[in-house]
Amino acid sequence: MKKKIIPFLLLLIVSVMASCEKDLDVYEGESGIFFDTKNTFVDTLMVHWGQLDSDVKDIQWWLKVNLIGDTKDYDRHFQIAVTTDEGDEYAAKEGRDYVKFPTDYVIKAGENETYIYFTLLRDADLAEKPKRFKVFEFKQISAAAALQAVKRAVSFMEERTRATDGLLQR
Repeated sequence: MKKKIIPFLLLLIVSVMASCEKDLDVYEGESGIFFDTKNTFVDTLMVHWGQLDSDVKDIQWWLKVNLIGDTKDYDRHFQIAVTTDEGDEYAAKEGRDYVKFPTDYVIKAGENETYIYFTLLRDADLAEKPKRFKVFEFKQISAAAALQAVKRAVSFMEERTRATDGLLQR
């Protein structure tokens, strides 16, 4: 009997020692938000109108927004922007493909998520081609920061153009 108890006690002691509290790495950066896309196709929400009765002309949809960082004892306000790419043949149009939705949202004090709810409209044109729009966090930035971003983008495009030209000359 003692032969069975000793290995059990050793295992118990080792497991207790291994479970000692250790410092955990926690997020220490600036707080922010991100759109939860784990139940979507990469970064796209897809609505399959063909699976709904033809008399269904609108549908309520949502996008989950999660907090990055610690919860706080105050509300966190953020804004979103809704856009389409200029010249995009699949661009959704407000009033025809979706109902305009608010751009100001809040993650309540002590919470770490909220939802953006919106209404999609079924237009006859959907039978011919899909529609799309983009939702992103709108951040007000200084003119200097905007200028820096534009300069970086131009520099990147110039570099890519030089690289492409070099390949074409070979």
